[in-house]
This record gives sequence, structure tokens and C-alpha cells, in this order.
Amino acid sequence: MPKSPEEWLEQTAPEKRAGTFKLILGYAPGVGKTYNMLSEAIRRHRRGEDVVIGVIETHGRKVTAELAQQLEAVARKKIEYKGTIFEEMDVDA
Repeated sequence: MPKSPEEWLEQTAPEKRAGTFKLILGYAPGVGKTYNMLSEAIRRHRRGEDVVIGVIETHGRKVTAELAQQLEAVARKKIEYKGTIFEEMDVDA
């Protein structure tokens, strides 16, 4: 007897693992958004999860820079556009 499409999908689809989405809000600069994200990333890294920083802006805050140094980061590259130099994630690295 042929299987229903739902039964077929259950048997052939790769095992699904639900992800989570975490939103960290802060109205003003300096309220701890980046600090909170880095602290969570470090905690997860210590638990064995793969964590990499894509792009981070420390805004000159020493504590933020120290936390960021504890994690691997994707290399940055400089791009010149209309006479202004920007830094962005080097996806080819």
C-alpha cells in the first residue's frame, strides 16, 4: 500500500534539530547588549558548541575587547568605497 506524503517525508527527511532565536534588546548605548551576547557565546563555547564571531564593534570598551579575544573571529577585510575605507567580514577567509 503506498505511503502518504507525510509518512514518506517522516522517513526520508533528515533528522531535524530545532534551533533557538535569542533577541537582546537595549535602547541606549552601553547597556550591555554586546557584553551579554559575548558572555553567552563564551558559555556555549565552554560547553563544546562551535561559536565564531562574524563581526564585532567594541566601541573602544576594554572589557568587550577582552571578552571577544576569548572566541575565534572571522577575518576582516578593508574595502574602499568612494574614498572611504570600511571593514567587513572576509567571507573568503
